[in-house]
Amino acid sequence: MPESKKALSPMAKKAPAKKAAAKESPEKKSAPRKRAVKTPEISVIVEHHNRQIGTEAIAETAKKLWALAGHDVAEVKKIELYVKQEDGAVYCVVNGEPVGRYDL
Repeated sequence: MPESKKALSPMAKKAPAKKAAAKESPEKKSAPRKRAVKTPEISVIVEHHNRQIGTEAIAETAKKLWALAGHDVAEVKKIELYVKQEDGAVYCVVNGEPVGRYDL
């Protein structure tokens, strides 16, 4: 059986062009707001034999030990405090260099 010419015609296979279906809504969707992440205030208090010492006080002592070792306090970039309650002491490391021991 011969096929009809309409079926073979490339025009017959194409779908009609679509018109713009809908207009954009007048309201613009706003981007979700990003919340600012706030760092919580952290307070560490060391308690030893009914005495309480804040880390700020221990850090100040570490800076004093650094200065007594002949260094400039302005050079301090990093302070590490190792609390060892068995010894009743705090070992201070400033800028990767051990500077001394602070008795609790």
